[in-house]
Amino acid sequence: MGITDREKRRRGKKQTHKGLMYNYPSMNKQENIINIWCINNNVRINPVPTKPGGFPEEWRIEVRLGPYTKGEKAHLSPSVYTYENIHQEMRRMQKYYYDKHKK
Repeated sequence: MGITDREKRRRGKKQTHKGLMYNYPSMNKQENIINIWCINNNVRINPVPTKPGGFPEEWRIEVRLGPYTKGEKAHLSPSVYTYENIHQEMRRMQKYYYDKHKK
């Protein structure tokens, strides 16, 4: 059986797509402590794609504070990030909330 046009397009996108796991930087000890603190204190910081679809190229950062409640509204970052800089910005936001609440 031959490859359909749809499969060719899909395969082409997968080869050029760079998702969030591309070039994921490892955490140092201090960043790991901050990450654990955020999890334990219900500071939830997540990437959210700007457009629906299977291969997003741009994301915003969503921040939710406090325990989960049904229908809660998230705070979205006004800036748009790519796979190259989103992890750095998420860690910067985690550190901001860590420093803000540890004082």
